[in-house]
Amino acid sequence: MSLRQLREKHGASLGEIACITGIPRPTVQALEKGRYRNPERIAAIKAACEVIGAYKRAQRKEWQELPKRLAQRLKQSQNRRMDR
Repeated sequence: MSLRQLREKHGASLGEIACITGIPRPTVQALEKGRYRNPERIAAIKAACEVIGAYKRAQRKEWQELPKRLAQRLKQSQNRRMDR
């Protein structure tokens, strides 16, 4: 799998990779296109892709669980009002 495919699989943008790794965006792009080879930077980009992917999956799960939590809080709030 190419660097670009890995980045896209995890839903990471070039800017996000650059921000997390400290590697300039044009350099990330050059590494993806194979114009430049640097094993340390490639490893950093791969790790950043994994981190961004994990973060985005966690955020997606939070958003999916939000309606349940809101419903629970609403129910608790209603129960408190009835107890008064």
